[in-house]
Amino acid sequence: MCRFELAGPKFARPRSLALSSEAIPEVRLNITTELADLNQSISLTKGENLIRFRVPEGCEKPCDIPQLNSSDCRCLSVAAQNPIIMP
Repeated sequence: MCRFELAGPKFARPRSLALSSEAIPEVRLNITTELADLNQSISLTKGENLIRFRVPEGCEKPCDIPQLNSSDCRCLSVAAQNPIIMP
């Protein structure tokens, strides 16, 4: 069993971050604040592991939110900062 940690700010509204791999079923972490410290225990196999990140709620473009008055049309959801996997 390993520990997965990251800091994850969300964009515009609360979202969830889904983690999965061949060794673990999908786990969802709720991101409800501007900068959430997330910790999750995950099982990994010896050798190479591929961890998938997915935001089920999708993304939003700042340019589509009138009150932001933004020309930024990137599709944003969450940012994964400082990811750490440790035993």
